[in-house]
Amino acid sequence: MSAAEIAAAPTGTWSVDPVHSSVGFEVKLLGVSSYRAGFGDVDGRVVFDDGAVSAIDGSVRVDSQTRSPSG
Repeated sequence: MSAAEIAAAPTGTWSVDPVHSSVGFEVKLLGVSSYRAGFGDVDGRVVFDDGAVSAIDGSVRVDSQTRSPSG
């Protein structure tokens, strides 16, 4: 399938599914280990207008942070 064959999303506002979505980040520490964290409480919306994204809005609750240090 080529890019020209991909159907555009219908006009409207689409909400992020918090059960199947995640927000996270990773930081390398001195090249020895990594610090990974994510947020469990996320919310967001994407607005499509005439097949194009016209707005994106999202938020995370910083007190819902989870940590996962790794080496």
